[in-house]
Amino acid sequence: MLLAVDTSTALASVALYDGTLRAETTWLAGRRHTEQVLPTAAALLELVGVGPEALRAVAVAIGPGSYTGLRVGLALAKGLATARRLSIIGVETLEIVAAPWAACGRPVRAVVDAGRRRYATALYDCADGVLVSREPARGVSLAELVAAVRPPMLVVGELDAGAREALGRVAGVTVASPTAGVRRAGVLAELAWERWRRGEGADPAVIAPLYIGEQAQRDAGARRERA
Repeated sequence: MLLAVDTSTALASVALYDGTLRAETTWLAGRRHTEQVLPTAAALLELVGVGPEALRAVAVAIGPGSYTGLRVGLALAKGLATARRLSIIGVETLEIVAAPWAACGRPVRAVVDAGRRRYATALYDCADGVLVSREPARGVSLAELVAAVRPPMLVVGELDAGAREALGRVAGVTVASPTAGVRRAGVLAELAWERWRRGEGADPAVIAPLYIGEQAQRDAGARRERA
């Protein structure tokens, strides 16, 4: 059994997977990841009827995302992996956003909220039902995001009403609906499961969050202030 945890942004998601999605919960955690994620994982184990001893691997979204959210997810995943000697697999958050659209037949621009009216985004192509990364994750303003889309691109992920309106005005570009663009731990679990089966689990000590551009600088500054 694999436990998947995604706390990249205010939206949190937890799933259990064993080749089939056994249970999943996705909710708006805001800034309450610390108090909500572990009890949610425990509740899913109880729902499925197994204990922590059934776990063989843990998957975690590594970002980009918020410093606080990523820190909580990584701490939980690393703690479980170390305590129970589990394999740990880190998956980039934007890949989780884009993965359900691998067979859409058009370029996919994945987006997550990076805070302060900025977004993290990456571009993927669909090749025979497989996503191929075409650019690394980067931080952009809304104007830069709009400039980065062109037909026949599909835009999917966390977008507020203003961003949806601006992107929707670009001719030939499709913006996935809010519910279709929800980031789910079941997708993270499916991606990580195949990697785990190939023996790609990592040492918990080397799993690190992915930060980008101005966000990385802000978070580094925040850590220095707390030191």
